[in-house]
Amino acid sequence: MLLDIDMPGMDGLEIAAKMQQMETRPILIFVTSQDALVYDSFQYHPFGFIRKAYVDRELEQVLLEAVKEWKKQNHRYCFRCENEMVSLNTEQILYLESTGNYLELHTRERSYRIRETLAGAQEALAVYGFVRIHKGFLVNEKAVWRIGSREVILEGDIQLPIGKSYKEKVKEKLVRFMLA
Repeated sequence: MLLDIDMPGMDGLEIAAKMQQMETRPILIFVTSQDALVYDSFQYHPFGFIRKAYVDRELEQVLLEAVKEWKKQNHRYCFRCENEMVSLNTEQILYLESTGNYLELHTRERSYRIRETLAGAQEALAVYGFVRIHKGFLVNEKAVWRIGSREVILEGDIQLPIGKSYKEKVKEKLVRFMLA
């Protein structure tokens, strides 16, 4: 979404503030002729900026990079649940939990019981930022809010244990992601 920072009526910063309430936030690119206002936009985590004076030079490059980011953010995980096929954006998945021959796939809205191994899900989802934290849990690094000494805390105050054999790798991967 391209937003002009300085517009009459409701400006781009006000629109960005309202968009913070959205479950899925668009990629924000601010357009401005007033460079000093760029700093006011940082709280909304913009993807990029386009200076009006250089729109001919900057627009195409920023849009191409935004499309790459959008594709990266919009990967789907498909699975069979009961008698239907389900396709979820990987961003929606908080974590997966192994329960015998099944997985419980948890999103913010609901859980799905699927016949799949955790190793199979890990292989499919690792490239999208999913980290094995325990023999029975795979978490989406984007859902992790805090890392404790023996557990990770996900959004919604969900606490999951970190397995002893996974501890060092988990902390390294998740801390690296959180600091990026």
